[in-house]
Amino acid sequence: MTFHPAWGEEVCKTVVDIIREHAEKQGITGAVRITPVDIREGRDLTHMWRGFHWDAVLETFDRCARTGADLLAIESIGGKEVHDDALMYCNLRHAIWALSVLGCRDMQKLWTAIVEIAEKTGSVASGDTACGFANTAMVLADRNYIPKVFAAVIRVASAVRSLVAYECGAKGPHKDCGYEGVYVKAITGTPIATEGRVAACAHLSPVGNVASCLCDLWSNESIQNIKLLGGPAPTVGFEQLEFDCRLMNKASETGNAALLRDLNADSDSLYDPQAYVLRPDVVLDISREIVKVEGWYPRMRAAANLALSHIRQGKVMLENQGVKVYDLGVDVSEDVIIEAVGDYGADLLCLSALLTTTMIQQKVVLDALRSSKLRDRVRVMIGGSPVSQGFGEYIGADFYAKDAFRAAETVRTLLNQPVKRF
Repeated sequence: MTFHPAWGEEVCKTVVDIIREHAEKQGITGAVRITPVDIREGRDLTHMWRGFHWDAVLETFDRCARTGADLLAIESIGGKEVHDDALMYCNLRHAIWALSVLGCRDMQKLWTAIVEIAEKTGSVASGDTACGFANTAMVLADRNYIPKVFAAVIRVASAVRSLVAYECGAKGPHKDCGYEGVYVKAITGTPIATEGRVAACAHLSPVGNVASCLCDLWSNESIQNIKLLGGPAPTVGFEQLEFDCRLMNKASETGNAALLRDLNADSDSLYDPQAYVLRPDVVLDISREIVKVEGWYPRMRAAANLALSHIRQGKVMLENQGVKVYDLGVDVSEDVIIEAVGDYGADLLCLSALLTTTMIQQKVVLDALRSSKLRDRVRVMIGGSPVSQGFGEYIGADFYAKDAFRAAETVRTLLNQPVKRF
């Protein structure tokens, strides 16, 4: 509808009329958030900041705001083409450049214009999301196309880009599919809308519970109007949403909000680094450091490094259970690994590979263990994005973990079991 702003205005007016009708008849207060599609792409694009596509986006905002939309939001795409390429090759430097140099500059231009429209029409410029960037990475990682750690780093880095809207005058609430909104809230105090487990009807994600930890508005997603046993799918979705909101409100009323928050965080954060970097304690630690850095590019580099640092600290969860962890780092030769196994008297050796071109090195290490007569003294767990249990069987590993967080959860159990190879 952004290609035809008048159509968008008509749809918006219909929704506004329905909301107002329910407010009058049922006493249910509502607000309309309009999110035009960012159409600034394709071969016929003149320029991101001028021409038909730019004008159509702003005209859609203006028309919808004048017809009654309360909140103005968008999932903008400045820098997305470069970022998509960076995701395909897991190139963190290119991803940060796309998000900061291209993305942040485009955000500044676009959100300056959106804020001006909001001020003229009496609407509220609410915020942007990194849906086309961080959510794309999250979905690709969940399908094992890219490493989950890489996707989690992109999530934290994308917060710097989303913050630009608020630097330009946006006031929130941050849009629900932007899971990086927790960083926006921690830094600016802006209210955020989030979606999680009740959005599973539209998309799956590894952050169904942790997404609710800091939300001000709990949301679901677009729901296809199909018939289910319980009734129409939108009705079923709203019922799930209602029960969740009842639980959250009751927790707040009874002084148990912090307990519910922590349970939601702990139930997700051990299973995926994406969820781990959205934990409230991790968010606050990283946010404190992000604000100390000036400039979009330096700030985003700092955010990425902080995310990696906190993810590496996942080993603390093992140490707190009495397990001593020796982190040998990345790109370590088999000779160094064999020497460390012998020197430390290791009970378990964990090997991770992030690319298909490097996973064969796990077999090299296992062969070296056999040659050095250490294989029977240590158990070996393998993991990483391209690795599978079948590969573990092929190279003769003892255990396989889908990702580092599942490995951390199961190591204690494994160390108390007798060796049982595939």
